Amino acid sequence: SQHSLFILKVAYNDDLRKYGPGNILMLNLLELLSGGSAFRELNLVTAPVWADRWHLNKRSVFAMQHFNRNVAGRLSKAMMYSRRILKDVIRAETNG
Repeated sequence: SQHSLFILKVAYNDDLRKYGPGNILMLNLLELLSGGSAFRELNLVTAPVWADRWHLNKRSVFAMQHFNRNVAGRLSKAMMYSRRILKDVIRAETNG
């Protein structure tokens, strides 16, 4: 939505945990949202565990992909699935 602020990732450094930089960022963003900005919603997208203490509303989100049956659609589908498989293979090799 045009009134949503999406936060995809928040950097985390365990050495700074006692200062709560993620909480400070959240507080600043909530103050921004309540201070008359155009934003009406803060969306953390990935629902990080550290944000649980903020008791945010959670919604399930599902993604669906549909490809045309023409050559371009079939190539796009093959490339997407190949990429997923390669990522899994690389991750498995890296972890183990």
